[in-house]
Amino acid sequence: MLLARVTNRDFSEDMRDSSSTAHRSFVDEFSRTMDRVYHNVSGYRGTRVLTLRRGSVVVTYKVLLHPPTGDPNLDRRALELLEAANTATQPHNCSRLSEGLCFSTSSPRSTRAEAPALNATELCRKYAPANFSQYYYPYRTPNSFLCVTNCTLNVPGSIDCNSGFCRVTLEGPRCFCPDVPWYLTSGGRCQTHISKLGLGLGVGLGLGLTLLILLILCIVLTLRLTKGKREPPDSR
Repeated sequence: MLLARVTNRDFSEDMRDSSSTAHRSFVDEFSRTMDRVYHNVSGYRGTRVLTLRRGSVVVTYKVLLHPPTGDPNLDRRALELLEAANTATQPHNCSRLSEGLCFSTSSPRSTRAEAPALNATELCRKYAPANFSQYYYPYRTPNSFLCVTNCTLNVPGSIDCNSGFCRVTLEGPRCFCPDVPWYLTSGGRCQTHISKLGLGLGVGLGLGLTLLILLILCIVLTLRLTKGKREPPDSR
C-alpha cells in the first residue's frame, strides 16, 4: 500500500463517496498518471485507489503486480515503486488548472526519510552495467527521463566523433575511427583525414628526391676524385 499527495488538485467532501462523479473523475486521472509512471515496472498490472482524503488530495492506493504481493521480495518491490514514482517527470506548472498531476509518494511501511528514493543520477548508475555505471547520467524528456552516456546521440554533452563512432570503454567514452581504403582518420574525435593516395605519393616523392640528392652528391664526389687523379704532380 502506498500514499500519494496530489498538490495541484483540491479535495471536496463528495470525493469520499466512491460512487460520486468527482471521485470517479479523480480516480480515472490518477490511474492514467500512475500507468505512465509504472509502465516500465516489471509485472505492473495497474493501480487500485482505496481512499481519498484532504490534504490537498491524499490518495491511499495499491499497485497491482504479477507476481502478486505475496512475493517474498515485497520490500524490494516497494522501494522500486517508490523510486519510479519519485523520479517521474511531472508538470512544470503545478497550478490547480494545469494538465497532469503533481504529486509526491511515500509508503506507510517505509517513509521517504527512512528509505529515501534514489535521485535520477543514482538510479541510472544503479541499473547500468557495473563497470560502466560511472559514465551514465540522466537526461530528462517531456514525459520521462533516459539514462544516457556521452556516446548517446542528440543529447547534451554527446561526443561528436565526426566520421567515426563513439563507444563507452572501461576508460570512458571514446571515439573509434573508421578504417577505409582511401584515407586515414586520426585525432581524438576522428577529425583529421589523410588521403592514403596523397600520403603514398608524398612518401614516394620524398624518397625519390632523397635518392636524387644522394645520386648528385655521388656524381659530384666522383668527378672531384677523378679530376684530382688526372692533375700532374707539382714539379719544382
